[in-house]
Amino acid sequence: SSSVSGTAGAGAYLTPDGALLIAFDEFNPRLIVLDRTTGGEFTIALPSSTLGVIGNPVRPEVYVNDATGGLAMAPTGVRRLSTPVCASPTAVAVSADGRRVVYRCLPGGGNPGYSAVLDTASGSLVSVAPHGWSPVLNTDGSVLFQAEFTPTGMLLRRYLADSATLDVETALGQFFTT
Repeated sequence: SSSVSGTAGAGAYLTPDGALLIAFDEFNPRLIVLDRTTGGEFTIALPSSTLGVIGNPVRPEVYVNDATGGLAMAPTGVRRLSTPVCASPTAVAVSADGRRVVYRCLPGGGNPGYSAVLDTASGSLVSVAPHGWSPVLNTDGSVLFQAEFTPTGMLLRRYLADSATLDVETALGQFFTT
């Protein structure tokens, strides 16, 4: 089982048992679900604010957003997740053990932006780290990694996911020249 799309955008997700193939239609926000055991197909409409979908590698669940926050969608139903409020939070990464998901909120409208780590089982907020690019979690979801672009180059930041405490910052140098 895997999520083909680890970042916001189009992608496909095969549930851990291999029974459902779920694709995201980014041009007409919806999930297209193919039941591989029966051959049946159906769609689930998504809010127009949905920017991407990412799947849980351990249980049959995908993470999406609507205008007010994150949602966990499973064959058993839809749950609201405790994402902090922003214009359009987007699920961008799930830990390999399936216990945690990261929602990113871009800066804008007075919001400085953030990366929120959530517990996938309870839907509760674990921590909120400052805005960064390309947030990913380590295997067990205990560490959040993000990139930060600065005038002098790129930084890689490592946060302890339980508290969003900056643990390590490494300068990666300048990648682009003007």
